[in-house]
Amino acid sequence: MVAILLFTVLALGLAYGTLDNLKKRMDNPYTNWVDVPITNSVSPKVGTILNHFNDRANLDRYNLEEVSRYDVYYAQFLHRNETDTFYLRGRSVELNEKILQSVFKDIKGNLIIEHISMDQIPCGVIVTMDFLRNLGYEGAEASVMKVYMPYEDDVVLVDILAVVKELPSLCDFLSSPILPNMRNLPTYETGFVDEERSNIIPILVKGKLTNQEISAWEQSSVSSGLSRISEIGPIEILKDQPGMLYRFVFPLEGELSEQVLRSLIGKCPGGKKAMPYKETFCNDKFSSVEAPDHFAFQFKSLDQVREFKDGMLKDFDVTVSMQQIESAENFSLVSTLTLTTSFVLFGFAMLSIGFYISSLVQAHLQKISTNLGTMKAFGLGNSMLVIVYMGIIGIFCIAASMMAIVIAVGIQEMIRLFYPGIYLDVFNPKVIAALIMILMLCLYLAYRSTHSILKHTPGDLIYRRKD
Repeated sequence: MVAILLFTVLALGLAYGTLDNLKKRMDNPYTNWVDVPITNSVSPKVGTILNHFNDRANLDRYNLEEVSRYDVYYAQFLHRNETDTFYLRGRSVELNEKILQSVFKDIKGNLIIEHISMDQIPCGVIVTMDFLRNLGYEGAEASVMKVYMPYEDDVVLVDILAVVKELPSLCDFLSSPILPNMRNLPTYETGFVDEERSNIIPILVKGKLTNQEISAWEQSSVSSGLSRISEIGPIEILKDQPGMLYRFVFPLEGELSEQVLRSLIGKCPGGKKAMPYKETFCNDKFSSVEAPDHFAFQFKSLDQVREFKDGMLKDFDVTVSMQQIESAENFSLVSTLTLTTSFVLFGFAMLSIGFYISSLVQAHLQKISTNLGTMKAFGLGNSMLVIVYMGIIGIFCIAASMMAIVIAVGIQEMIRLFYPGIYLDVFNPKVIAALIMILMLCLYLAYRSTHSILKHTPGDLIYRRKD
């Protein structure tokens, strides 16, 4: 009995553990998105495709949830050391796209921290842990509030909206379409930064200066034409380590050269770093993707993915990557095979245990039928005998189940230690439910077997005339 239950627990635990692991890898919102590049041949059909899938019936035909467009682009970011730069892969996302819900909610454990929403700061970015590690913030990923991005001849600060473990399309960050539009279009058109020259220049210092340090900086910069320095307010780049923004005022007459400004910034007291600060303005007039390079089709489930591929080819002469289709189909196939195998194994276990329990109970009762007939002759009721034997069988099955689970847990820990690629889940709810069903079957068989023998008269039992 213990051996049969152990085999059942291991088989079901391995089947459902592997299936759950596959679901974590495959059946998540990122996998349910099929991307179609908008090539030169697809571009003229964009409007037709969008109109076609605006019809709910066409979405339901392929079990689709949403169709959207996005742009993949690379943006340059400044390392924490303020010297090195990195080009990182970004993806545009509309504020109402389902992919945002997938990033934040649907994938458990994906969200590390959310600082502020994209609705509030449309020019901010949602980044991965690797994004921040590439920029030198390893160990402080959850504390980073802003990162530096080179823009033309200046450096601007970009807000970190949230930090996550991973993003779709192998991207390092997500942004609304406003940010790439602001970067790519002329500043005079977007107003991303203020280009007007002024005698007041904001300077960002990494840390707060004392009054004595401000006075010393003013005195050392008199020869540069500086009139005064005043404090504007803090800017949080790292949590609990805010930078401070200062106002540098120069005389109205004359023009300040870049060389003089760099010399002045280099005199920042206290060994603190300083840099010119450019305030950015997010213009929501540029909130649409003008020339998206990808379609994104989100499926509710992957059952109709082959039909979708065939439909795209038939209706629009658009070929969807077979690699994506086959990966999605393979997951559905493996899921079906795993479930089918687990049902077969469970059925085999139920059948084996059923024969075992029935044979065990009947053989025992037939052996002691004389005693049972004697007890019935002295007035012991059938119901009492049935309850007793059901209790005995129940205790027997529970003890066997506990022993099987203990052995299975030991095997599971050894597998996790020596073979981490094998996914055995002894305490999967389906495995526990299967054990409960087996226990119920054992009790039913005990009742049926006992009742089938005890229905005979005491004389038949004593003289073995029941057959």
